[in-house]
Amino acid sequence: GQPLAGAEFDHFFHRGLNRPEHGWLICAPCHTELTRGGYLVRFMRMPEFRAFQGAVLEHRRRAKPGGQAE
Repeated sequence: GQPLAGAEFDHFFHRGLNRPEHGWLICAPCHTELTRGGYLVRFMRMPEFRAFQGAVLEHRRRAKPGGQAE
């Protein structure tokens, strides 16, 4: 339940999107790469982020009473 030391929160798309599925905890080197690497670096990491989003949303769906989708 606790992030590892050195983990940083990255708002993948925009800081104004602050729900759990809009950002992820990543290691400091990856955060630096995403922060300074520009659009193409983020674009290349999109499949990983989409997989993370899917896992967060599935966890949320299963946590609802009866496991019903929203």
